[in-house]
Amino acid sequence: MVGIAGVIPGGVTDNGLFQCVLLRAVRDNKLNCIGFILLLRNLTGQAIAFDVASFAARSGAANLGQILSDAPAILAPQEEKEAYFIVQLERSNPMRAGNTWKITVDLLSPRLNPGAAIARRYAQDKAQADAKAVAAPSGTAQTKEGKR
Repeated sequence: MVGIAGVIPGGVTDNGLFQCVLLRAVRDNKLNCIGFILLLRNLTGQAIAFDVASFAARSGAANLGQILSDAPAILAPQEEKEAYFIVQLERSNPMRAGNTWKITVDLLSPRLNPGAAIARRYAQDKAQADAKAVAAPSGTAQTKEGKR
């Protein structure tokens, strides 16, 4: 069709807990939009939830937020599902479907809790110190009361 250009650019945006695998990008010159088809892949052993209104595509310095999306809100552990979203360009924007794209979406759950992470790390460090104290040769281990 005239005015529509489609490419299969590929590329994986790895976000640690999940991946966005770009399957296809299509630009409609008449509507001045680019549509993206991607695969969302949960890499964890727990369910994760997305803010499906937060998809964006970055190419170079430009970050284009979605105007429309159709995507799963929740992925079960190790699950993969397709997602679709569209961004609209300004008339003067020369971006093409074949650009190098980085796809982003906000994660709603699991949320990172810095306080819980610090407490967990403290507990791990304390357990390691206690294990070292128990395993130390007699006469070298420290206790709260001082040297043995």
